[in-house]
Amino acid sequence: MKNNKNLLPLYFNSLRFIVAGPGSGKTLVIVKRIIHFVNNEILKLLC
Repeated sequence: MKNNKNLLPLYFNSLRFIVAGPGSGKTLVIVKRIIHFVNNEILKLLC
């Protein structure tokens, strides 16, 4: 469980980088889908 919690800051930093980076509407939609999927996976790991 500790390893998963250590990954969260890294995960959020990468999200900021992706969102801050140059992206069109298409990439934002893809990123949102990935974020949604990853969030579900994180919830499964933490529960």
